[in-house]
Amino acid sequence: ERLRNVAAQHPGQTQQARALLLRPTRRTALRSLAVLAVTGAGAAAWADRQFPLRELGADLRTATGQRRRFALDDGSSVVLDARSAVDVVFDSTRRQLWLRGGRVLLEAAANPRTLVLHGLYARVTLLRGSVMLERDDEGSTLSVLGDHALLHGQDGSRLHVQTGFSARATAHGLTASGPHPAQVTDWVRGQVSLDNAPLSALIARLRPYRPGFLRVSEAAAALHVQGVFALDDSDRTLRALAETLPLTVRQYGPVTLIDRR
Repeated sequence: ERLRNVAAQHPGQTQQARALLLRPTRRTALRSLAVLAVTGAGAAAWADRQFPLRELGADLRTATGQRRRFALDDGSSVVLDARSAVDVVFDSTRRQLWLRGGRVLLEAAANPRTLVLHGLYARVTLLRGSVMLERDDEGSTLSVLGDHALLHGQDGSRLHVQTGFSARATAHGLTASGPHPAQVTDWVRGQVSLDNAPLSALIARLRPYRPGFLRVSEAAAALHVQGVFALDDSDRTLRALAETLPLTVRQYGPVTLIDRR
């Protein structure tokens, strides 16, 4: 309740506090820390980093750095990545899930009732099998891990997605993404596998696992990384990056700044 009050009393200031932390410079970090220390925006931003404020009312949810498996009433189960949330409506006629944010791995038990998983601009239908759905600000990405699923776009379009393949739903429609990497579910084991990917991709995966603010410069973000990285020990991952890449990693209270050396 206290977290809700912070967000309600300072509408829009969570975003303001985040914006203060965008540029990875020492001066920006120190100025941001000063703001965080004295404003309601700072309180809301810090509370949101611990637990997403907008997801407090979700049926199933996880906090920063937390993964969790949930059993559903029909024998199905979901695994939520860090900072993820799902609403559930199961009754005698419906099996429906709404992904509010983050990433979910759904293992659907066989049932005569179609299971419907909703995301941003996406609706996934299946009777059984395993799928993963990721939601971001632009849309949703579906990866089918077992059996098959039907992806519906908001414009009425549909894509039949088979095991091993992915598809993307945005405001502009549906796009088949081709085969997904075998490591697409490594996050369930607390890892992320990347093959010649920009550092920005790794940082994006680490953010849900750190309670503070993680910022990276454009020059550093453009560097490429390859390997298997630990999500549950982001400090160790950042140390390894600094040892193998021309990077500096500096900590200023809750703010971690990554820049090219």
